[in-house]
Amino acid sequence: MRLAFDPDEGDLVPVGAQGGVLPECFRVFVDPGPDDPADAPVVDFRVRVVNGQVGVDCVSIESRDDRAMPLSALRSLRLLEWLIEAVAQRLRVRTDEGRLTGATAEVIEEVVGRIQRRRRAVSADRLGEVADHYRAGGWKRVSDRLGVSESQAHRLVAAAREAKLLEPRRKSPRITRKGVTR
Repeated sequence: MRLAFDPDEGDLVPVGAQGGVLPECFRVFVDPGPDDPADAPVVDFRVRVVNGQVGVDCVSIESRDDRAMPLSALRSLRLLEWLIEAVAQRLRVRTDEGRLTGATAEVIEEVVGRIQRRRRAVSADRLGEVADHYRAGGWKRVSDRLGVSESQAHRLVAAAREAKLLEPRRKSPRITRKGVTR
């Protein structure tokens, strides 16, 4: 995939504490390259900086031909990676003389670090609640009662096990050519 940018960019606005600047709004085009699968879509998204925070306010996904895209093509989208790469390429630093220069690794790391999703720590009370629901009905009950996705329920149950609020997972017997093992 190759990234391209709309040449019509907005005013430069500050991001981060180290003098980084980005266009207030810019459009990123992600074009499939020759090594990408034939069903790889063409993606474009608009990056907007509001109060020093980088975000995306519009995403467009289109097939390269007029056929419907298979779900596997959608699963392969790496929007966060593309956003980070686009920001790293567009980020500049304003010098004391007012000139713009390429951003240093530290400035890029600071701005990109704010974009990357960080999982918050789960409180002990929440893990206790997870353990209670799990004992009463498994991870499906955790998902239903706490209003989280199934994958999040699995992560919460694993965190409750790690906190020793649930017993370790039992290994299922394996059937091999040599017989049943544990």
